Amino acid sequence: MIRSRFLPCAIWLQGEYGLKDVYVGVPTKLGRRAWNKLSSSKLTADEQAALNKSAESVRELQGITELMFLLAIDVGNTQITIGAFDGD
Repeated sequence: MIRSRFLPCAIWLQGEYGLKDVYVGVPTKLGRRAWNKLSSSKLTADEQAALNKSAESVRELQGITELMFLLAIDVGNTQITIGAFDGD
């Protein structure tokens, strides 16, 4: 028999913990097939501040990834080389 338990998992938040449109690691109850629910425990002010800081870092990476994707679409089949390596 598999029991559900809370584990830290990256979940796409849609308003939970005051965060929206971002993947962040939060306590999540896992079941046999998927996550069931997020922990309903309240965060301390320090925990919320740390979570917000983490979410902001993820958002920055999301922005960089989106920019790289847009640049890749813009250049199409044009090969771009950044830096050089002569093999020595």
